Amino acid sequence: MPSKYRAFKEAADRIVELERDLAAAQEWREAVLNELIVAHIYTKEHDTNPRKAIQDAINWNCQIALDPAVSSDARKLIAAAREARQRAEALAERRLAEAQALVKDHATILDALERAEALAEQNAKDAKEAIAIAGFLFDAWEDGTPCFETDGESGMGASIGNAFKLSNEDFTRCTEFLNRVDPRGAAIDAARSQP
Repeated sequence: MPSKYRAFKEAADRIVELERDLAAAQEWREAVLNELIVAHIYTKEHDTNPRKAIQDAINWNCQIALDPAVSSDARKLIAAAREARQRAEALAERRLAEAQALVKDHATILDALERAEALAEQNAKDAKEAIAIAGFLFDAWEDGTPCFETDGESGMGASIGNAFKLSNEDFTRCTEFLNRVDPRGAAIDAARSQP
């Protein structure tokens, strides 16, 4: 009989243990369902689908936790996000201003380089023109009529150079070149020539 008693005792202990587990499970079920009822999201399906009941309770609590009207943590999170956005916008504005300044500086440098290149090109043309003018002036001088300064008594004199005449085209070429490369000198000469 002792073995029957032991089997009976073990079965009774097992029943008590299962009843305790069932009571704990029932307590959990009631807690989850009460949470759903308090949140006004309870449906009949929650009675038979414990996973959905727990998932809906968690989702509802997450929504409340993220609602800035209810949660101070959510308000802090939103404020932090706004602050981060403002810092990012300010940084973007600074970087844009810096980039615009660089572009402006770059454009200024490119403009200066283009002007320098144009000036260098003009200087090269002017040098060629000056050499050409000097060449035809020298040729005209060399082919010109020799001129002498004579003293009154002997009729002999020393050479003072050659006289030559320029064509209107050559004269205009010289004056336009001088007026372009030395406008101040041209203005001074023009002022001197006026009575």
